[in-house]
Amino acid sequence: MEYKNVTFVLASMLSTYTVNEFDVKMPIAMQNENGVLDAIKDNLSGTNLCLIIANDPNNYEKNDEKCAIFTESLEKAGLKFNQTLVLDNRTRELAPLNIKRANLILLQGGKIICQNEFLKEIRFADRLKFSNAVVIGVSAGAMNLAKEVYNFPESRQDLSEMREIKGLSFYDKIIIPHFDGDNLNYQLPLDDNIDPVKDYILPYSNKKSLLGLPNGSFVLVKNEIAEIFGKHYIIENRQVTAENDSPCYMPINMRELDSDEIM
Repeated sequence: MEYKNVTFVLASMLSTYTVNEFDVKMPIAMQNENGVLDAIKDNLSGTNLCLIIANDPNNYEKNDEKCAIFTESLEKAGLKFNQTLVLDNRTRELAPLNIKRANLILLQGGKIICQNEFLKEIRFADRLKFSNAVVIGVSAGAMNLAKEVYNFPESRQDLSEMREIKGLSFYDKIIIPHFDGDNLNYQLPLDDNIDPVKDYILPYSNKKSLLGLPNGSFVLVKNEIAEIFGKHYIIENRQVTAENDSPCYMPINMRELDSDEIM
C-alpha cells in the first residue's frame, strides 16, 4: 500500500477568514465544520512543517497572501507549525525534500488546469509515496486529487478550456465543489452569463456520476477507505439526490494503479 501513511481531506471550502468593510481578508480560527479541523488534528504525525502548494506557481504575491492567512488561521485554531513554506516556482527544486518532510500539505483552490499541470511537473503523487502527511485539497485542489476531473467553467474566460482532465487518482468520484443541490445553485460568484449547474454539471451527469459537495462538507480518505462528512449530493442523469454522512469503501485499489494513471 504505497500511500498507507497519507490521509487526504478533500474539501469544498475551509473557513479561514472574513472580509472587513475595506474588503481586506482577516484571518479567523479555522472553523470545525462537520469536524474537518478534528479530522486534520487527529491524523497529523507532527507539527514540524506545513507546506502550501500554490494553485498558480507564478503568482507569488497571491501565494504569499494565502500562506499568511492559512498559517494564522491554523494558529488561531490551536495548530502552530515550526515552519510554513510555499511551494511554487521559486522553490520547486525543493519539492522532493519538502513534500517528504511535510506534516500538513495544502493544495489551494483556484485554476484547475494550472494546478493540475504543476502537480504533475513536480511529480507530486510520486513524491507522496515517501510521505506521512495529511493532504488537504480545497476546491480545485480537491478536484485534482480525484481520478477524473470535470473542469466546468466559472467565467467566460474558462469557456475555451479542456473540460475532462486526468487527476491524481486518490479518490474515485468526480468532485463538484460549492454545489448547493437543494437549490441547484453554485456557491461562488459567477459571470452573469454563466450557470455551471444548469448548463454544464447537470448535462455532464448524463455521462458520468458526480459527487456534489456544498461548502462545509468534505471527504476523508485514509487506508483506501473514504468517508464523507456533511451533506452531499449524488448527481446522475440530471437527477440530484441528497445524502448525509456516509462511510464507504473505495473501489480503487491504489496499489494497482499504473504509474501513468497516477502521474
